[in-house]
Amino acid sequence: MKTGKMFNKIANKLFVTKLKIFLIILVSYLICVSSGQEPTIQTKPQALTVATEGQSLTLYCNIQNLGTYNVSWMCNETRLSKNKQVLVESSHYDILEEDNGGFHLRIKDIKRSDKDCNYKCAIYNNDIFVKSHQFPAKIKVSEIPQTKYPICDPLENGYNENTTIEVRCRGERVNPRVIITWMKNGKNVKSESSVKNGEEIVTYSFKAQQSDSSASLKCTMHVVPTGKTLHCTPGQLNIRYKPNITIHEPESVSAGKEAVYICRATANPKITGYKWNVPANLKNKDYKSDRGILRITPTLKDNLTKISCTASNQIGNVTRTITLRLLKSNVTMKVPVVNPSVTHRNNDNSTISLFAIVLVAVGCSSLILLLMVIPVCYYYTCQRHEEGLYMPRMPPIMVQPDVYSEPKDMAFSDPNQNRTLPLLPSGTMHGKWKRSVGVQVPTEIEIEEMYAHVEGEAAAMKLNASRVRSTKSEYV
Repeated sequence: MKTGKMFNKIANKLFVTKLKIFLIILVSYLICVSSGQEPTIQTKPQALTVATEGQSLTLYCNIQNLGTYNVSWMCNETRLSKNKQVLVESSHYDILEEDNGGFHLRIKDIKRSDKDCNYKCAIYNNDIFVKSHQFPAKIKVSEIPQTKYPICDPLENGYNENTTIEVRCRGERVNPRVIITWMKNGKNVKSESSVKNGEEIVTYSFKAQQSDSSASLKCTMHVVPTGKTLHCTPGQLNIRYKPNITIHEPESVSAGKEAVYICRATANPKITGYKWNVPANLKNKDYKSDRGILRITPTLKDNLTKISCTASNQIGNVTRTITLRLLKSNVTMKVPVVNPSVTHRNNDNSTISLFAIVLVAVGCSSLILLLMVIPVCYYYTCQRHEEGLYMPRMPPIMVQPDVYSEPKDMAFSDPNQNRTLPLLPSGTMHGKWKRSVGVQVPTEIEIEEMYAHVEGEAAAMKLNASRVRSTKSEYV
């Protein structure tokens, strides 16, 4: 009896288990039948995609017959999204959903770490993985160096001439590598590169020369992904060097005449002093030296004497030497022996020639002076006399006779029309003057001046006399 009961219990449990399995299969079948078909991934993501750091990128995935399943994007084994919902940092990822079953992953800002991800589009049944792309998507990130690069190491305050100068330029070590070059005065120069602490270091070495003072140095960094070229400069070169001396000599130096020599120099730092080194035989003569200017008066014995100028600065001293070279005519004075008679004859000829030249010069000067005096005399004697007679611009000078007369008859026939004469002394009518006579006497005597007015032929003559003193003339 007990054995039969135990058998029945086991049979019942097996039946219940089989029933559960059947129900599960049935439900799955019903789900598949209700959805039509099993979901499939139509679009494969890119096997390898190149993207530039800082830019955006989209990976595509299309699902058919999704039904009650959900879609997720994965980075390696990390689930990034569920359908349209982003499960991680939303500022970096975004899901673009489309009506035709598209679930695209947009990476807003490509980072260097994105190159380490195997991106996959997967189908999940709730949280149970079903399937994914067979081949994941890989991103090759073109890295962009940080904005602080390139960095030029600063120069020192100054470099002495003939010393070695090294200038360094640093760029970030990225993939693809940046191209760093040095330029001097706008031209590319040869340099060496090395890698240290994640930086690419390019060094340019050269020996300092005077011509390098104030030279322009520039480091350029070319970024391949963007095509941009950035640059930096370490500063301005300051080359310290000894003086370069230039002595300005006079064109000719004669014995017994003062000669001026000027000593000038260029240097960095500036000149601290000049010094002329003059032999003792010149110092005993007329010799002056002041800030690079030398004044000397050499003699014939001083020919081919050497003098030097020394210029100094903080770097050192430089001396330049020159040689006094006097004119040959003053250096070699050989007196030829000649016949006295010949010498006397030559001197006479020279004297006669000189006298002839002077005589001709005096004659020409006299002739020119005579030609200049003739028009001047003509102007002052003839021309001005004619101006006095006919065109008197100034009061004319004329010889006056002892006695002269000037008739002045009336211009108008009607005496009432003449308003230029004053009224008669005893009437209210204007008078009419018939004649006026002027008498000039040679001596100064007191005479009486009288005048008379005749009114007309039928009228009586009225006389009015007034006495006036005069020393020169008498009017009637």
